[in-house]
Amino acid sequence: LTDAGKQLFVNSILWAAGTLDEGGDGIDGLIGYWPLDGSAADASGNGADGNVINPDGVWVEDAGRSAYKSGGGSYIELGSLPVIGGDTDFTWSFWVNASASGVNDIVFGNRYGPDGVDFAPREFIKFTPTKFEWHFDGAGQNTADAPFVEGVWAHNLVVKSGSTLTYYRDGAEVATGEVTGGPVNPQPLYLGGQAVDGAAVEN
Repeated sequence: LTDAGKQLFVNSILWAAGTLDEGGDGIDGLIGYWPLDGSAADASGNGADGNVINPDGVWVEDAGRSAYKSGGGSYIELGSLPVIGGDTDFTWSFWVNASASGVNDIVFGNRYGPDGVDFAPREFIKFTPTKFEWHFDGAGQNTADAPFVEGVWAHNLVVKSGSTLTYYRDGAEVATGEVTGGPVNPQPLYLGGQAVDGAAVEN
């Protein structure tokens, strides 16, 4: 989200593999938790701190909460995801207030590999302001058309259980479907943009 007229506010990102532990012990299999309360530090205890690119002016108070604001070439690198195979369970959870434009802008996830070019065959997992996309073996298999409403905070949750991938927004199911596989490479994880050949770009 690099154009001056576009913006992204995100608060509280959680990435987990495994299942929610409702007994009160928190989350089993937690990989990372980024409260985004003035830094990109990981509060999970796993040391997965984010790296803020072009950090000037990206921490803001918005609608009574602290948040990260992407724009002007700023984004956060959050390391790499483990390989998510066809039988891997995982959960993504995050709050976002994003522009509803920019069909290829990275809200959360990735479009390219860590070197800024396509994997061969092409694969990625990403949220844009208009879609959630699960892409592997050169083709998309689970794509939800779900534009964000600009200026409105929304809670987003993606759950993969076995071969079933389900996307929820504000507690309501947006889309669900079966997948026959997943990326075979560890996917880089970004918030608000991604570098391509060393330059921050929108897609």
